[in-house]
Amino acid sequence: MMGKKFKVALLLALSVFLVTAAFAQTAETGAITGRIMQAGAPLPGVTVEVRSPNMQGVRTEVTDAQGNFRFSQLPPGDYSMTATLSGFNTVKQQNIRVGLNRTVTLDVAMSPTVSETITVTSAAPVIDVTSSATGTNVTSQTMATLPIARNFTSIVQVAPGTNADATGPTFYGSTGAENQYIIDGLNTTEVRNGREGKTLNFDFVQEVEVKTGGLPAEYGRMTGGVVNAITKSGGNQFSGDLFGFDSPRSLRADNATVTERPHTAGTTTDTKYQADYGLDLGGYIMKDRLWFFGAYNRQDRATTNIRINSPLVVQATPELPGGYNLPVGATIDTKVKSNLFAGKLTLRATENQNLTLSIFGDPTKTTGPLFGINGPPTTTNGERKTGGSDYIARYSGIFTSTFIVNAEAGHHHEDATIAGTGTTLPGFIDQTVSPNVTSGGFGFFDNNKYDRDIAKAGLTKFLANHEI
Repeated sequence: MMGKKFKVALLLALSVFLVTAAFAQTAETGAITGRIMQAGAPLPGVTVEVRSPNMQGVRTEVTDAQGNFRFSQLPPGDYSMTATLSGFNTVKQQNIRVGLNRTVTLDVAMSPTVSETITVTSAAPVIDVTSSATGTNVTSQTMATLPIARNFTSIVQVAPGTNADATGPTFYGSTGAENQYIIDGLNTTEVRNGREGKTLNFDFVQEVEVKTGGLPAEYGRMTGGVVNAITKSGGNQFSGDLFGFDSPRSLRADNATVTERPHTAGTTTDTKYQADYGLDLGGYIMKDRLWFFGAYNRQDRATTNIRINSPLVVQATPELPGGYNLPVGATIDTKVKSNLFAGKLTLRATENQNLTLSIFGDPTKTTGPLFGINGPPTTTNGERKTGGSDYIARYSGIFTSTFIVNAEAGHHHEDATIAGTGTTLPGFIDQTVSPNVTSGGFGFFDNNKYDRDIAKAGLTKFLANHEI
């Protein structure tokens, strides 16, 4: 009996260890670690400071008996580091790039002197020697220069081993429904089909991490890749953008291949116009204490459905007394309107206690023909709603350089609804004619709302070079 109790206790202890260790490497921050030496010997008692435009205030640590220092929970960005000790030269390291979910390891040498400052301006190593994961990190500045769609998941294309199928990006042979999508620490993967569950304009994003292999244990319930993004956070300077993109029909090529469609097709489509415009603003409410960021993006798109090959003729029925006739060349538009938004508050409660609140969403409404025009309006016209709003709160507390507490709670929501007269009527398909003719209604309805709640907490303890 005692043996069984011991085994149960051991399993529980291992479970806590694994969960805690996994959560210690938060998906929203990075880290700087290193060792300071003097003539090959470790140098304890050195005061090390790091600064960044992306971090509130200054972080300070003192090297231990082995000369080691560690800065965890750092917002991604460019950092500078200063190492000082009485009787030794001051060392300044600039251009330290801390990536999302990455650890930078530095080796620093100091020598006895009182009148010299050594400034290192070359970039610090960008390879994370503490992780076996493969993938790519891309900043907002890089995304703005690449010819990709204006959605944060489009950056997946630059990572080695990626491709795409009908459901989304693929990683080394997996399908597009086997990935995980994370925004500000919240799992936003589509609940129903496992695809991308949130559209987020990359103007709202500070950095995206694409993991393609060697994934740590915390990324479970998936066999593909991970797309991890963090939104912008404001800063000690105000900054913002106004943007707009338009693609009217007059600037688009004619659909010259309409006559080449097979005679079994009754409808083809052509993009009528696309418009994408918005703004974002970030800054401070209290310098180095409370930052804010807010953004809005409106996206409009109209697709013209064109009747081809033969006129659409639907005979009169009790539900459709006058019948229905649509000549060849007739057009009906489908319109899609999306309202993308993001907001964040970042509070530095004390030097080592931080709280972040994030909200983002992509409510989208599609109106007009939803299924082509092979029948009267009751078989095609409706209103589809997709997208939704997400929010998450995160806390991080650094009680000592070797003891960290993290906690977060959030909510993910998706709409998947279709409304219209067609949802209340049975659908009929006449397959005796080509193209087929439909009548009645949609033959189905979709009125789903999906929600996912998350809450987790973790304790991290560093013992020498080990993390628990």
